Amino acid sequence: MGFEHAIFLFIAGVLGGALNAVAGGGSFIAFPALLFTGVPAIPANATNTVALWTGVTASGGAFRDRLDVPRRVMVPLLVASFIGGLAGAFLLLKTPAHTFMKVLPWLMLGATLLFIFGKRLAGNRSSSVAHDASTAAITGATLFELLVARTWPCWRRSA
Repeated sequence: MGFEHAIFLFIAGVLGGALNAVAGGGSFIAFPALLFTGVPAIPANATNTVALWTGVTASGGAFRDRLDVPRRVMVPLLVASFIGGLAGAFLLLKTPAHTFMKVLPWLMLGATLLFIFGKRLAGNRSSSVAHDASTAAITGATLFELLVARTWPCWRRSA
């Protein structure tokens, strides 16, 4: 890797980290920068995730006093996120690079659309899932997340 690529990645990393700390979406800068410099897609995804994780953790800690979520909601979501993260990391390592490259544009498109239209999809509702959701709804959402993570290998084989 040349000096120019190192400087480019440094700038992309700083911009991506800053964007993640403020609004999220830093991967829209850092991940394509890694691909542009020739890093293969799967190592680029893993590098991007590890590199930007620290910013997400720091900003989460900074805003923890604004997080008003009951334990009955937080614990299942944290457990599902942890299991889903482990399953996703395992599947990423087992997915052939050519399959990942076929799915990647669709994943980026979906993430972009959610990033752009997220506020509109929520409408005028406040983030009240913590207070309005029933235990059955939380359990159903958690199981749905785990089901999607569990059935991904079946989708991958058909691609």
